[in-house]
Amino acid sequence: MKKLSRVAAVSVLIATPISLAACGGDDKPAKADVKSGYSKLLKSSLGADASAGGDMLDKISSCTVDKVYDKATTQTLKAMASGDKSTKADDKDETLLTDATKDCTTTAMKG
Repeated sequence: MKKLSRVAAVSVLIATPISLAACGGDDKPAKADVKSGYSKLLKSSLGADASAGGDMLDKISSCTVDKVYDKATTQTLKAMASGDKSTKADDKDETLLTDATKDCTTTAMKG
């Protein structure tokens, strides 16, 4: 249960740092690429603990992307798709991303 709580906490914290620098361009990445990149980002942030919660992280990332894909800016979607912590999203999307990740984490932990 302790690892599960850590997975949940890290997934919510990941949503917050993705916020500021420009990625450029208006080409929206494919939803599957955003899901894959965001899942990679969550897993890399957890390190060794990611193997214990890999399926949950995939569910959280998929759910989060489903909630934000049509509302988030292209910059944010590109940041998520990159799977790289240093690629920043649009700060206007911080609340959107954080709320979606919290909701999805809560849902994934319930069931």
